[in-house]
Amino acid sequence: MMGLNISDGFKTSVTIYILIPFLIIPQIILSGIIVRYEKLNPAITQPGTIPWFGEIITARWSYEALATYQFVNNKYEKPIYKWERIKHEANYKKDLIVSNLKNKISYYERHKNELSKENIINENLSVIRNEVLKELKVNNKVTTDLNLNNIYVNKITTDDITKLKTYLVDLKQYYINRYKLAEQKEDEYINKQTNTPELNEKYIQLKRTFHNEALEEIVTNKNELKKILEYNGHLYQKTDMIYKYPERVLISQFYAPKKKLFDGKYYPTFWVNFFVIWFFTILLYFSLYFSIIKRSFLFFENLKYRVKEKHEHNL
Repeated sequence: MMGLNISDGFKTSVTIYILIPFLIIPQIILSGIIVRYEKLNPAITQPGTIPWFGEIITARWSYEALATYQFVNNKYEKPIYKWERIKHEANYKKDLIVSNLKNKISYYERHKNELSKENIINENLSVIRNEVLKELKVNNKVTTDLNLNNIYVNKITTDDITKLKTYLVDLKQYYINRYKLAEQKEDEYINKQTNTPELNEKYIQLKRTFHNEALEEIVTNKNELKKILEYNGHLYQKTDMIYKYPERVLISQFYAPKKKLFDGKYYPTFWVNFFVIWFFTILLYFSLYFSIIKRSFLFFENLKYRVKEKHEHNL
């Protein structure tokens, strides 16, 4: 459809030949597989989201749909994915989020009377407020009577610190228990699939056939050394994105397994991306049907001609 629009909009084939690389190359480079979005300059992108130019690249939508579908729904991964997702989420929360917040509390306690450290302490308290608030919104199993409005340099008290520490201890224990339960369920399933030598061999063959290690490395970003990123008062996950459900409507990280729509429900990335691609296609169809590109060029040509004619008339 894009090619037909270009053919309809330009008069000479030479112009079309020149334009083709400018249409195809961005589709390849910005599809997400060659250039990783998180490696781009922070001035043009933001952690945890796909940059605006990635949203208009059709190849990105199709590649992400195929990659997530193949990883989540292959015959080996599909039965255990729900438990794997819980385990990866629990590991991230208890090992990275909770530990990071505990370190920031310890930093405050060590340097709270040092004026030179006030800016760092303010940034740390901002992260604590934001991350605890996010956790309280999505997790009603662990509660606290801590008032987050007190988590400021000039307001925070010893009692607030005690409540905060207690909350983090409870939160870590909750995710430890959650991890153990998911691991137990997964082990029970695998034991049923491998409780005889024949079944064990069959299960091993299933993994060999359907589990793609190269794809796993890509969608989990497991070779990334920095697992968590602090940016503008928030903490962002940098690995295991295939196990993370996005928090915002339609805005998600790359390789999100599901996407949140306006009804608040999550839908598989494959189908969301499928309909987005068709939406783009329909837009291009109407663009072609009404010759929008050709008419736009004619409009500007006529406008330029009228301006020139008016200028000559004034002379």
